[in-house]
Amino acid sequence: MRSTRRWTRILASMLAATLLVIAACEDDGSQLLEPLVDDTPPVVNILSATQTADTLTTNVQASDFVSLKWVATELRRTDQFETIITLEGDTITVGRLIAVDTFYFSGRVQEATVNTQFFVFFTQTTPVEVRAVASDAQDNLGASSKIILVGGGGPGGGLTGPLVAITSPQPGQTVRDNTLVRVGVQASDPTGLAQLNVVLTGLTPPTIPAADTIRFAEFRTDVDTLLDFFVPQGALGQLTITAEAINLNTLTAFAQITVTVAAVVPDDTIPPSVSMFVSGGVARRQDEPLRMEADDPLFIDLTASDGESAITRTGVTLVVRNNRSTGPVIDTIFLDTNYSPAVSGTVPERYEITPNDLPASVFTSADVPDTLFFEMTGWAFDAASTPNCGATVDVLGQAQSLACSAGAFIHAAGLTGGFVERLIVSGRTVGFPQGSLIADAEVDTLRELLLLSDFNFGIVRPFDLRNEAFTNNVPVGSNPWGLDIDLSEDQLLVSNSGGTNISVVGLGPRTPGSPNLAGEVDRYQTQDLKVYRVKEDFDATGRNIYPVEFFEYSDRPQFLAQAANGLVMYSTVPALMDLPGTIREYSPSEREVRFFIAYAARRTPSQPEIQIVNADSVFSVNGALAFIVCDHTRGNPAPAARSCILAQETLTTSALEEAVTLVAAQNAANGWDVQIFSDLDIGSIGLQDTTYVTASGDREFVAFGEGDTPERSGRIVLYRSATQTITNTLQVSDLPGNAEQKVFGLALNLDGSLGVARGTNAYFFGPDIPGGPNVLRLMGMNENVFPTGTGAAMHPDNDQFSVGVPDERLSFLGAGDARIQFVDTHFFSFFRGQVLIRDPIVGPLSVTRRLPGDPPEVVVRLYGITENGVVVIPVLSTDIVPIP
Repeated sequence: MRSTRRWTRILASMLAATLLVIAACEDDGSQLLEPLVDDTPPVVNILSATQTADTLTTNVQASDFVSLKWVATELRRTDQFETIITLEGDTITVGRLIAVDTFYFSGRVQEATVNTQFFVFFTQTTPVEVRAVASDAQDNLGASSKIILVGGGGPGGGLTGPLVAITSPQPGQTVRDNTLVRVGVQASDPTGLAQLNVVLTGLTPPTIPAADTIRFAEFRTDVDTLLDFFVPQGALGQLTITAEAINLNTLTAFAQITVTVAAVVPDDTIPPSVSMFVSGGVARRQDEPLRMEADDPLFIDLTASDGESAITRTGVTLVVRNNRSTGPVIDTIFLDTNYSPAVSGTVPERYEITPNDLPASVFTSADVPDTLFFEMTGWAFDAASTPNCGATVDVLGQAQSLACSAGAFIHAAGLTGGFVERLIVSGRTVGFPQGSLIADAEVDTLRELLLLSDFNFGIVRPFDLRNEAFTNNVPVGSNPWGLDIDLSEDQLLVSNSGGTNISVVGLGPRTPGSPNLAGEVDRYQTQDLKVYRVKEDFDATGRNIYPVEFFEYSDRPQFLAQAANGLVMYSTVPALMDLPGTIREYSPSEREVRFFIAYAARRTPSQPEIQIVNADSVFSVNGALAFIVCDHTRGNPAPAARSCILAQETLTTSALEEAVTLVAAQNAANGWDVQIFSDLDIGSIGLQDTTYVTASGDREFVAFGEGDTPERSGRIVLYRSATQTITNTLQVSDLPGNAEQKVFGLALNLDGSLGVARGTNAYFFGPDIPGGPNVLRLMGMNENVFPTGTGAAMHPDNDQFSVGVPDERLSFLGAGDARIQFVDTHFFSFFRGQVLIRDPIVGPLSVTRRLPGDPPEVVVRLYGITENGVVVIPVLSTDIVPIP
């Protein structure tokens, strides 16, 4: 399908009157302006909308008495709604947009029929609105819509329902009366679980609870739970246990087992059977143990069963050792659970302990990285008149019934515990609710908040850094991505990549951990922009003609930063294959968007042509014998502020040259901001992947770093606020001489005198002379960083005067093997240390000064996006290698 067009723009255009003034020309080349107004919109009809398997096919007919320009077919849910604010400030509530397909026409197309295909992913029959909108050459809009039912079939629907299994007790197992039966249930569904029901039936008399129900208030895709049911004394026979899982689409699944309830065996002398499985930690390198953070739990999943009676007590004995430089330090930890009444059948119990739970004599977080050694014994007692004890030392889950030792702590007689080793590393990873996808992070040092954009839930999640707890979420626009605190430091800018707007969120009082964020106080609507190309050509009679082409780009904001001059610089996320991203500028005072294309390549065309940027519209007239350029006074979207010029061939000047002159006059007289080029390589404007945006600490410079760019290397662009100019383009291939290089991390220092781009290597760049011409050049590079790393940050006090302050000359670079490396930005190839972390950085990496409540040994704080959330890393003075 073709790409999505902006619903906001369509609604706004339908609310605004459209007036077009077309200039006609005399034979002597002078211009007469005549208002030729076409105010008749196209006629649009939805001929059909049919579903086959998981594909919806719509057939739309559109016609116009002058000509058609495009037809868009949209699909919207009518059971989910979103709010849109138009350019005029009107608030409109419409169904949530699912997909759009747009077809463009050239020439005088008066009638057209188009087919659009959408993927239908609904598991249940769902009402949706199909809406068709058509535009003619003079921007009149016609629309038609109909409500249809879709979904409920096809391979893409996920119609199998949830998965559910009973994990305890085991099928056919014998359980005892006058005890608890612990029922373990696991359920999962990718669309989300709504409810879990457990029902027990079959005993006579039916004196046990008939059922238990769990309803999920928050989004859950999986659950692993235990429910206890008491079996009264004398209630014997066959017991059927049924578990039912219901997903959010009301689809259900069942699991069922049968067990036997029998009386307790007298004179039981057989110890329980016990298994123990130890988990927790992440494998990163073959030459080291599993990694854990200091507050990560080490899980010990213990399972006990006894065929003759029931279980009254389970536990784990842990002997933990740390090999200090002064010698080994050893301590013993004891974890246990008592059951009253006793539990029969299968008794699963999960124990967990974090390194922070250990005695300070064995471990403190100031010692990371640190290796801990554990010896573990799992054990259980049964309900016999003389309790029997069974033990296991196998940490991989093999069931054992080893004799227990006597003494202060319970061990397997004559055996040491199972061996477990863990490497404790720096950082604390902040977890998110299930289903969250964090796109960016921004640190508010005034309020000591970490602000996180949740792409999937359409919210900003504030995290209190002092209390390490989430505060109230803030709803924003669709699919929020990039974040930046504005110049006032009291508002957060949020780029909504699922729409065409930027949310402005009030941050509330400047108090640490403030939960009183004001929510969205404004929303900047980012208008659609095109690039036009007019070529000089000839018709069949040999006359000069000037056909107009236009090129669409994604206008969905991605990353952003506000410059010192108040302008918001942002990248747009590519939308499908035919809508590449761009770099744009938004003026909050004028509430206007402008293209930036100075980074694009230049070429000499094979025939005369011009490229037109930042115009409202450009189109051919009179059979392409002439063309019209229209724009409005910047900052004034009213129809009266719009004007047009007619470019045509005269006796002395071609239409292309004339257009340049006329546009320049309009720029000066009527406040246009149209740019005209004759050698612009339009194909090089598009950005094909994530384009990072970052500002210097003083916001005087804003850098853009291009991600994955097929068939060419990424580019780095530096914007200067004072002159509102962009540097020469610095291709990453210009740095290492490798055309395969991409930008996967970007950072600027305090005054913009130095930046770092993270590719296979680390490339340091900056203006040729700080405060001089805006020319970007390579300053240095480090070829020894881990080649697959992502993320880059500069010390917050790093500037052109930091040469004599070694600890301020640091850059922080994410490494693909879960490290953050410190590089000296004066010597470039000189490493100043590293921190080991649990998970690799996969997104932006940020740095701030230490917070007021941090211990004195903390130098700076790092914040990085990983696959498992945002990791907060205190960098200690001992982590930094001093200059020799």
